[in-house]
Amino acid sequence: MRLTSMLALIAVGVATLATPAAAQDEEFHWTGKLAPGQTLEIRGVSGDIRAERATGSEIRVDARKHGRRSDPASVHIEVVPWDGGVTICAVYPSRDDRENECRPGGGHNNTRNNDVSVAWTIQVPDGVNLETHTVNGDVNVTEIGGDVTASTVNGDIDLSTRGTAEAHTVTGSIVTVPVSPAAVIMPW
Repeated sequence: MRLTSMLALIAVGVATLATPAAAQDEEFHWTGKLAPGQTLEIRGVSGDIRAERATGSEIRVDARKHGRRSDPASVHIEVVPWDGGVTICAVYPSRDDRENECRPGGGHNNTRNNDVSVAWTIQVPDGVNLETHTVNGDVNVTEIGGDVTASTVNGDIDLSTRGTAEAHTVTGSIVTVPVSPAAVIMPW
């Protein structure tokens, strides 16, 4: 009987080792302030972006990195301040001769065989402009008090703003709702 119990424990241990690793998560948090008219730019590759109006004067950016096979720690979040604001990017490990980089207005990000997705949740104070860019993910912007530029390749965009709005998607739909009569909606 004792040998049977021992064999059962060994069988459970072997089965546990043979099971694929469970999905992993890792979080990122950043807070800061920008002057009215400056821009917060979020650059992702895979994952949804959700932004809403902040109740105070501070920007809050939360990101949850999730991987099924790839390690979320392999994707790091970079914060790049510049004269016109701040750019925050999900930067994947480089897999070719060209280094992946985070740069205001662009950069390079090759994700080859890395399944980590980054889900962004952002709070933006009135007067701060917002630019969001992702490749695979939806963009949802609610009642932002500044100008908004939202783009995705494979995803839907749903946004409302008190300022002007530009939206672009390749395979999704765009729904824009002006919060005030002064808001102007401009598709790319």
